[in-house]
Amino acid sequence: MITGFIGSLVFTLVAALTQLGRPALLWVVVALVLYAIVFGITIGINVPLNDAIKAAGLPDDPARLAAIREAFDEARWRAWNLVRVIASAAAFTSLAGALVVEGRAGVS
Repeated sequence: MITGFIGSLVFTLVAALTQLGRPALLWVVVALVLYAIVFGITIGINVPLNDAIKAAGLPDDPARLAAIREAFDEARWRAWNLVRVIASAAAFTSLAGALVVEGRAGVS
């Protein structure tokens, strides 16, 4: 899972470098920026929230469990996760667009 997460950013960077001066470069750069945003949101928001809920444990007391869930700020996690999903889908779509542009330009 971590390989795919980091790999999407690294391989998109490599793709951008290989497309310098080519028609598909803009599409790849857009994907790279979107993947960088996904990476930043994941590291800056979602992982810390995940770590906090994990550190709280799983208590037997329902009242304590409710307090942990309230402190977790599930709405914040869901909102930022939705942003990550949309940005990831847009990055993938942009890379697909790069393939279309490259295919139309022909292979040199």
